[in-house]
Amino acid sequence: MHTPTKFFGYNPTTRSIRSLLICDHSRLVDSLPMWCAMVEARGENTVRSEPRSRCSFSWAFSRLSRIWSSLIFSEGARRRLRRVFERSLLRIAEVGERLRRGGVVSVAVDDHAGLSSVYGAHDTFSAHMISSLPRRPVGPGNTSVAAIGFGCMGLVGWYGTRNDDEARATLLAAVDAGVDHYDTAASYQVGANEKFVGETLAPFRQRLFIATKCGLGRTADGGAAVDNRPETIRASCDASLARLGMDHIDLFYLHRMDKTVPIEESAGALAELVRAGKIRFAGLSECSAQTLRRACKVLPIAAVQSEYSIWSRDPEEGVLAACKELSVTFVAYSPLGRGFLAGNFHNAGELPEGDARRSHPRFQQQAAASNARLVAEIAAIAGAHAATPAQVAIAWVLSRSPHVVTIPGMKTRAHLADNLAAVQVELTAAQLAGIDGLAAQVTGERHPPAMMQILDR
Repeated sequence: MHTPTKFFGYNPTTRSIRSLLICDHSRLVDSLPMWCAMVEARGENTVRSEPRSRCSFSWAFSRLSRIWSSLIFSEGARRRLRRVFERSLLRIAEVGERLRRGGVVSVAVDDHAGLSSVYGAHDTFSAHMISSLPRRPVGPGNTSVAAIGFGCMGLVGWYGTRNDDEARATLLAAVDAGVDHYDTAASYQVGANEKFVGETLAPFRQRLFIATKCGLGRTADGGAAVDNRPETIRASCDASLARLGMDHIDLFYLHRMDKTVPIEESAGALAELVRAGKIRFAGLSECSAQTLRRACKVLPIAAVQSEYSIWSRDPEEGVLAACKELSVTFVAYSPLGRGFLAGNFHNAGELPEGDARRSHPRFQQQAAASNARLVAEIAAIAGAHAATPAQVAIAWVLSRSPHVVTIPGMKTRAHLADNLAAVQVELTAAQLAGIDGLAAQVTGERHPPAMMQILDR
C-alpha cells in the first residue's frame, strides 16, 4: 500500500495554495497538475516547493517525468504514459507559457489525446486567456454553443503547411479555453479531417458540439460535385460517424445544395437520421432563403452555414432575415477572409505552393492591391482598440445578430488565443460605417469559378 501523493498549486496573485487532487497509486494516475509553482506534499506536513522562476518548459517536463518515474505502475501503464508525454511536448510548452504569465492551470493525462485541462481554476487565468466565452443558441431550443467555434478545415491540409502536432495542440487548447463547437466535413481532405478531429477530441466528446457536412465531392477533372440524394445522405452519415468514432453527430449539414434533387427529399433523409438518433440537428450550408423555407416545412433546420465576413455580405440579401424569422442559427465561416483580413498575407504570391487560396480571385495581384485598402482600415480600427485585425474582423461578425456564431479556421495556438480575444472588442457606429463604405468596393469573387457555380443563390 503506497502513501497517496497530494499535489498543490500556488497562485502568486492571491498568495494562496489550493489542493488539486490525490493520486491513487493503485491505478493509472488520473491527472498530473502543473501550476505556476508546484508544491508536492508526501505524507503529512512535508512540503517541498519550487520557485516560480523555474517553471519553464524543460523544467515542467522534467518535473512531470520525475513524478511519473517515482510512482508504481504496470509496464503497460508506463508505456501508455510514455506515449502521452512524448506526444504532449507542445501541450506542455503551452501550459508553461501560461504559467510564466501568472496563470493557474491544471492538466490531465489521457491515453488518447495527451494533456487537457479538466479541473477548474479557470477563474484565475490571466487576461491573455478567455475563461468564459459568451454563448448563443442553436435553433429554437435550449442548446447553445460558444459564440466563437472552431473551423477545422485547414487543420491537416488545404491551407498553408501541415503540422499535425501543432494542429492537435491547438484543438486541445481550444477545449481548455471553453470552445465547444467544432466544424468539419466529409470532403475535407477526403475524410482525413473528420478522423483527425474525432481522434483528438474523443476524450471530451460528451461536452462538445460536433458538426460535419455531407454531399460535396470532386469530379474526375477536379470540379465540384454535389450529391444530396437520400441514399447518399444516409451512407455519408454512417461513414462520418465511423471516421469520427462517435455514435451521433450534433449537427449534420448538407454541404451544398443539389439542384437536381428537390430539397424536400434531402430534408426528409435528414429527418430520418434525426429519428434514428444518428444526428441531433440538421443544417444547410450555402443555401438561399427560399431553400431554407422549403426545408423548414419538412423538419426544423437548426443552422445555416455560409461565408460571412466584412467583405462577404451575401447572407444580408435575405438569408439572415430568414434565419431570424425561423429561429435558425447562422454559422459564419471564413470570418477572416481566409486570413487576408487579418493581414496574414498580402496576395496569392506569398502563399506556399499547393495552398488552395492561390486560386481565389480576391487574392490575385491586382484584386489584392485594391482590397488592401479595406485591410488597412481594419488595422487602423484594431489600433484604436489595442486589438488585432483578426479580432476586429471577428467582432464585426458577432455584432451582426445575437443568433450569429462564427467558426474561424485555426491551425496554431497563437491564432486561437488571438481569435478568442475578439469577444472583448466592441466596435463603434463610426467604425462600422467606415468598414461598410470600403467593403462595398471589394474586388473579386469570394470563390474560384467552380465553387461559385454550385452556390444556391
